[in-house]
Amino acid sequence: MQISYQDWSDFLLRVGAICSPAELHGLLCGIQCGGADGDWKNHVREFMDLLDADDMTTVDTALEAQFELIGGALGDGQFNLQPLLPDDALPLAVRAEALAQWCQGFLHGLARHGEAALIRLDEDAREALIDLAEIARLDDVGADSEAAEQDLMELVEYARMTLFSTVSQLRAAAVPDASITRH
Repeated sequence: MQISYQDWSDFLLRVGAICSPAELHGLLCGIQCGGADGDWKNHVREFMDLLDADDMTTVDTALEAQFELIGGALGDGQFNLQPLLPDDALPLAVRAEALAQWCQGFLHGLARHGEAALIRLDEDAREALIDLAEIARLDDVGADSEAAEQDLMELVEYARMTLFSTVSQLRAAAVPDASITRH
């Protein structure tokens, strides 16, 4: 079960992290897409810019649990993972800003794998990542309205499907083709 945005926000505040829950969740998703290496936790801790690094065991435990949850959701074939965003009761501008932060984190996490990851993606997936970069720059969603609400829901779904498309392509490209005969 995915932790709530508010619970994750409270935790980050308690450990002195200087990042949003959405941004951190996006980062973890991006790292998972390209495949985690043994140093992923150090990278995430640096990204969090912890002001109070007294209890790294608690931070590591929380990161590992969230990372494992994300990895399981990305690998189960159910497409149930949602970007971690604030509750729908909050103003549209707050939720749109969180989506922009999630996209920033996702792109940062994916970029950690370097250009090698990007060249394994097809043109459509690379264009979708460019779209996520545009969403990451989202700064004005206008007034709360039914149309603006629908637009945000569509952007969230687009980001979510880009996540699954990216992880699918990167994982497929990482598996050697068994049909190729090697001599």
